[in-house]
Amino acid sequence: MKKKVATGGYEILERSDSVLNPGVVRFGSAELYNVIGRFKWDVLDCIVVGRRRPGGSDEVVVMFLKLTPDLTRTPSLLTSIRKSTGTSLSPRHIPKFILQVRDIPYTANGKKVENAVKVIVSGQSLVASGMVVNPEFLDEYRQFVDLGGASRMSAKI
Repeated sequence: MKKKVATGGYEILERSDSVLNPGVVRFGSAELYNVIGRFKWDVLDCIVVGRRRPGGSDEVVVMFLKLTPDLTRTPSLLTSIRKSTGTSLSPRHIPKFILQVRDIPYTANGKKVENAVKVIVSGQSLVASGMVVNPEFLDEYRQFVDLGGASRMSAKI
């Protein structure tokens, strides 16, 4: 995502290789990261992935939040995130699931490991490469493979 600055140049705000495709709308995860940046007092970090629906190419958007210490995911926080996403972007950008995790996995050069998380929550096996600096946190995402009948607010760690 780029934004024009007063000097006439561009400032790169976020780089993301991940493309989300819920229904017929394609967008980058960086769009959602920019919205979450408005919640810096509550959310320390997040990662967004598309989780494939069984038997098809369609996917649902799943957002994982690392919250500030002693803060838990509350209905009011979820409502605020959903409302801000729908207003800033569109209703199609609103994640189907917003879940809390202890940490977000990164590579040695500081990139979120979106593809690995996507593979895990889609129920596929994954062996983390040596580039992941905190691979122990990838195991936490395995609990979110079966979100089938879960409501948007019921899955919680």
